[in-house]
Amino acid sequence: MIKGRLCRRILCRKVKKNINGVSSGGFGVVWHQPDHPFSIASNIGTGWRAPLPVELYIRGVHHASYEYMIGDPQLDPEQSINTDIIFRWVTNDVAYEFNAFYNRIYDYIFANPTGEFHYLGFLNNIPIYRYEQSDARLYGFEWHNQFRLTDRIRIDFGYDLVRGEILSAMVDADGDGRVEKNLPRIAPDRFQGGITVHLPEFWGLRNLKWRLEAEHYMRQDKLGEFENVLNRDADGDGRNDELISEAYSLIHTSLSGDVRLSGIKTTVSANVRNLTNEKYYSHLSNYKGIAYNPGFDFSLKLVFQF
Repeated sequence: MIKGRLCRRILCRKVKKNINGVSSGGFGVVWHQPDHPFSIASNIGTGWRAPLPVELYIRGVHHASYEYMIGDPQLDPEQSINTDIIFRWVTNDVAYEFNAFYNRIYDYIFANPTGEFHYLGFLNNIPIYRYEQSDARLYGFEWHNQFRLTDRIRIDFGYDLVRGEILSAMVDADGDGRVEKNLPRIAPDRFQGGITVHLPEFWGLRNLKWRLEAEHYMRQDKLGEFENVLNRDADGDGRNDELISEAYSLIHTSLSGDVRLSGIKTTVSANVRNLTNEKYYSHLSNYKGIAYNPGFDFSLKLVFQF
């Protein structure tokens, strides 16, 4: 049972929601021949999720995420059927893994953009989202490879893809003559790769490791209804502009090692994100079209092990 307080202006009333008739469970199987690098694993399961209080009762500005959210007290629990299959090939020098998945979700809860905006002082373009639910499916794959070139050098690369589609309650809300079946806020396809080098001891630092990594995010044009709509009409066609999240690439690097400080084992790591100071909008950012994602970022971290 979920309890909460539902308010409209100064009028509040206590509300509660009972949840019954939900179940969860799973089954998995692994095939692996002894002394052979190849294996197959597969899983099937079902699970459920109760709507969060914020999804049921919120109505107002979420300042941290730059959204005006509207909840729905009538939301039902989600129920999902999840399947995946995993292929692995692992030796001392090579590791491959391919994981394909398919999730069928009944009464999937998501924050759906309405194409409308809320005015709050100088913030006059806060997008309004309404929590809704629909039958949906999420499917895709993850592919990862790792190779040991020498005892000190390893390289890795991979690719991941996910698609999300609405299966019911679809309407042409924006009046463009198309019914977009895509779920909002689905990550774009991504390719990533890197090299890890284990270095000899230096200045008392042991387990010294340097890594260089690159990520490339594809253009995301599989948008939901009203997704990425901005509160402006730059081309004067009488419709709010739509922002397409373009492709971009990022480079990161890090250096880490272990040292003893006053007898305490300490891991020191220096990390640089977005080494080239790339200017980009992440498709999953709530501020796209308003502010770019962070540029060059340096951090130094010390972890003490007592």
